[in-house]
Amino acid sequence: MGLTEGPSPPRAPHPRGHRWVRVVSVVTAVWTYVTIVIGADVTASNSSLACPSWPTCNGNGLFPDALTNAVLAEFSHRLAALTLSVLILALLALVLAYEPNGRAVRRLGALSLGLVVLQAALGGVIIFTQADPIVVILHLAVAILIFAVILVVALLVNIPHLPPRWRVSLFGEDDAIRATGP
Repeated sequence: MGLTEGPSPPRAPHPRGHRWVRVVSVVTAVWTYVTIVIGADVTASNSSLACPSWPTCNGNGLFPDALTNAVLAEFSHRLAALTLSVLILALLALVLAYEPNGRAVRRLGALSLGLVVLQAALGGVIIFTQADPIVVILHLAVAILIFAVILVVALLVNIPHLPPRWRVSLFGEDDAIRATGP
């Protein structure tokens, strides 16, 4: 009997919090994409230096004094990046707690945390170098790397829970059986 016929075989139970790992990994992947899009808007609208200090905006505390369109774009990107950092930290905590046998997932979670710290530092360097194009490109490259790592984490923790016909479409029947078990 193929994977597309009949009910799927029972799977080994996952730790209680595994569902949270799956959900947070997908939310983090989507939010990473949103943060990149907001960052692209900041660059396209030439708003990178609208908040001339870092990590504050205009040097007077966390929130900007006046909200022009440029400041709103830059400050929105900073808030999105802060939210992403919290999501990545939460994902790593969940992975460490509920994926004890997922060595690759744990390593990728730790890598994503290191990359988001590097990304925040590069965001500050952009301000201090007056948006040097090399630093801006490096900032984008690290963002894409973060997105790739988070996508792999989301895929790895969700593959066993995909419907059988999706696994067959993605991997072929034999590869789907090897990747996720019978």
